[in-house]
Amino acid sequence: MTGDIRRHQQESIIAELGGPAEFDAQDEVQHRVRFLVERLRETGTRGYVLGISGGVDSCTAGRLCQLAVERAREGGGQARFIAMRLPYGVQADEADAQRALAFIRPDAVLTVDIAPTSDALTAALRATGEPAPAPRVNKVPTADLETARPGLPDETALGLSYDDIDDFLEGLEVGPQVHETIIATYHRTAHKRALPLAPSPSGPDRPARRRCRPGEAPPPGGDVAGIEPTVYQS
Repeated sequence: MTGDIRRHQQESIIAELGGPAEFDAQDEVQHRVRFLVERLRETGTRGYVLGISGGVDSCTAGRLCQLAVERAREGGGQARFIAMRLPYGVQADEADAQRALAFIRPDAVLTVDIAPTSDALTAALRATGEPAPAPRVNKVPTADLETARPGLPDETALGLSYDDIDDFLEGLEVGPQVHETIIATYHRTAHKRALPLAPSPSGPDRPARRRCRPGEAPPPGGDVAGIEPTVYQS
């Protein structure tokens, strides 16, 4: 693969994912809070509910939800954010979850111990003979449900560092192996980007992105220039 083709693919993915060359955290926070407030107004719903695990993703998303409902109330609306906890007995990193809640400051916290239900389900499956189912910014990200290996770092599962991914999305030069791994992962995870609604890439003056619905083929020429068309599956 020539350098020009690799660069073209990289630029196309950056454009499709809305990756800014320079990331301003405060601007991005305000952009996402506005989007969440608009969704509340447009749908007439009265709040958000989000599961809080104690990881970076849910901690960040939870705080954005709380900021959005507070802004909605300032505008005369009625909205609340409920942080949902679903521990199995005592969560191994319960201290992380509590620190996340202290940062989010949700309107309400609802905790449901799933151990009794999970244990009963497992027992019922075994009875039929079926096999049983298998500090916030610095916390190592993991994808336990995807790998079925609790505690396995994302970077190990991906075979990439987050610095590599950042460099790619910022338009910097990356090595051939990093480039090929990101391109392959981008294709493999196409279904995860087939969402019905999403905020525009960045800034209130940018148009909303058009995403393919599950089962719908992208426009001729592919989802991204230089990349073969893929039918998104749900």
